[in-house]
Amino acid sequence: MPPAEAASSSPASTCKPPDVAIGVARGFIAKAEPAYVPEIDRVLGEVPKLSATQQGFGVVSAALPIAAAAGKRVRYQGWIRTSGVNSGYAGLWLRVDRGTSVFFLDNMSARGASGTSDWTRYEINVNVPADATAIVFGALHPGSGTAWFDSLSLDIDGTPYTDDPRIDFGFESATPRGFATSGAGFSIGIDSAVAHSGSQSLRSRYINTPTMTLAEAIPQCAAVVDHMGAQRAAYLAAGFTAAETDWAIRNARVVCQAAELRADPTGRDRAMAENVTWILDQNPDAKIVLWAHNGHVATGSYRGYVPMGSYLWEKYSTAMVTIGFAFNQGGFQAIDGQGRGLIPFNVPPAPAGTLDNLYASPGLPIYAVDLRKAPLTGPGSLLRSRLLTRTIGSLYDERIPLLYFSEVQVPDAFDAMIFVDTTTRAQPVR
Repeated sequence: MPPAEAASSSPASTCKPPDVAIGVARGFIAKAEPAYVPEIDRVLGEVPKLSATQQGFGVVSAALPIAAAAGKRVRYQGWIRTSGVNSGYAGLWLRVDRGTSVFFLDNMSARGASGTSDWTRYEINVNVPADATAIVFGALHPGSGTAWFDSLSLDIDGTPYTDDPRIDFGFESATPRGFATSGAGFSIGIDSAVAHSGSQSLRSRYINTPTMTLAEAIPQCAAVVDHMGAQRAAYLAAGFTAAETDWAIRNARVVCQAAELRADPTGRDRAMAENVTWILDQNPDAKIVLWAHNGHVATGSYRGYVPMGSYLWEKYSTAMVTIGFAFNQGGFQAIDGQGRGLIPFNVPPAPAGTLDNLYASPGLPIYAVDLRKAPLTGPGSLLRSRLLTRTIGSLYDERIPLLYFSEVQVPDAFDAMIFVDTTTRAQPVR
């Protein structure tokens, strides 16, 4: 079971790599213009490598028998060396499950080895509950460059754990015995030339090194889109439908957007608005329901960047209705800012003076406000103020709850708002 990946709560955070879009564009070109496939591979195939932070990770993992550690204190140690880990890091990781939930996860995301560093010892400590159901541990390399791991060890209540001959903690075997390895874009295996102790270590090397810079990739991506657009008539004459042709061209454009976002992450909302507009242009008589975070659908400035809703408002104006959400208290789930993965959270009633507290004052469990019709004079004039409201995305750190409030002038951002006093988190389907 691999460790959880880190995530960002910022609406301008890095998106997933455009693998699906590349596949659609390449699949079409392979049928419509086979001679152009090498250029698709050379240019569009380069974009996933150009992320400022690595997409995915190299990982090795092994399981510790529950009977050996339940109700005891576990100390997990190991030595790490790095070369050229200029983005991301290398670290140890350990996860304890209890039932269907993650009880503990430490993947060293804030203290792993980076850059070029000599052998350094790292450790993770955890008190394992008596009712734990799984314990998994290993090494993790969500970064560029090369990382080496060696001399791993486990102590249980202060006693070295040596009872499992299936696991080679020193990596002296021909393969990483006892460990599962994985990681697209990474080469993971035994290195007989580098070691902390003994004669070997485990090496994880990132192999998706880009061959061009962003400054080179962006115009070359645009040239691919221009080429496909110029060939559109030829594709149609060859028997390809307008729908499949335009879909392929659009996916090539999405790959360009991914490259542009590497250079300027604040352009994410502009790109989303561009794609929504394209979808509507293909369906001129249709309506669209678009569900996204408040920070994306808002039609006014939000947290210092221009949201998707603002771009769409410039084009569609009163033909669109923007609805925001707010809540007072209750549960949700998010990636934990302390490295424990996706876990449930509960927050108390919203502080006095916030928009969420104002909406809670009538004592209603759930209701909607049409801000286009609501009086904004008298008591309603408060809505004209810039009020704080909870802005929680994929990441949450309960140690700093005020970080997850942002100012918003509600009538400038939304046409209506739906308020829920008490929320419950999404329940996993197992």
